[in-house]
Order: sequence, then structure tokens, then C-alpha cells
Amino acid sequence: MPEGPTIFKLKEKLSYFIGKSIIETSGYADIDYSLLKNKKVLDVKTWGKHFFICLSNTNIELHLRLFGSCRINDANPRINAKLHLGFKKDEVNFYVVDVRLVDDLSNFDPSADILSEQWDTTEALKKLKGIPRMEIGDALLT
Repeated sequence: MPEGPTIFKLKEKLSYFIGKSIIETSGYADIDYSLLKNKKVLDVKTWGKHFFICLSNTNIELHLRLFGSCRINDANPRINAKLHLGFKKDEVNFYVVDVRLVDDLSNFDPSADILSEQWDTTEALKKLKGIPRMEIGDALLT
């Protein structure tokens, strides 16, 4: 099961694509692929189990669920890929993931992500105290 550290490593690997343009898209995700084509990757970010590929006009949000994976320059690239991103000399394929396009990342507060450099213990405790009836396990997974 992909957890925070796995997704953080994915961020490191996909940082290679910052500044590169997507020239080809495909997959079976229910998104508007035309919004991705010919767009430059501006950044890659994580928030808990969420992974974001930031473009000039939108952000690709990926959630790796229980068995999600990513393959870079795989020999069998597009077989059942939920999302395929083709670059000039490289390609990235995501499998068994949730994909959506989000314009605004302000709901994803990096101070609430323990793997973020902006993690803030005081703010995290305030947020937990703000939902006193929620089970701690549920709060930590949200």
C-alpha cells in the first residue's frame, strides 16, 4: 500500500519532468485530456497520499489508493494505464489510481502534512481539536 514516504519518493523521481512539456496524453481516467496536452510541468507536490502534477492551467491530482503505482519509461507503457503522459523522450504511466483535475490547491495545506517542510505541529493540533467527535484514526487519514 503506497504511503506518505512512497509518494515522497515518487515526487523525487517525477521532479525530473519539471520544465518538460506533455506532448501526448491518454488513459481511461474521466478527465479532459485536452487540458494537459502541450502544457509544461511547473512543479510536483505531495500532500499525504495525494500527488500533484502542477501545470500552467490546472493541476493533476493523483491518489494512489491501495495498489496504485507509477512507471517511468516502462517496456509495456500503456497497457491499462489510467493516465499516460508522454514527453519528448520519456513517458509516465499511472495505474490503479484516482485522477482528477483541480484548479485550486489551497485546500491542501502543507502545514498539515507531516512529510512537508512546512509541517506545523501547533497548527495540526489546533485542527484536531477542532473536530473533537472524530475518531483519531479517521482524522489522521483525512
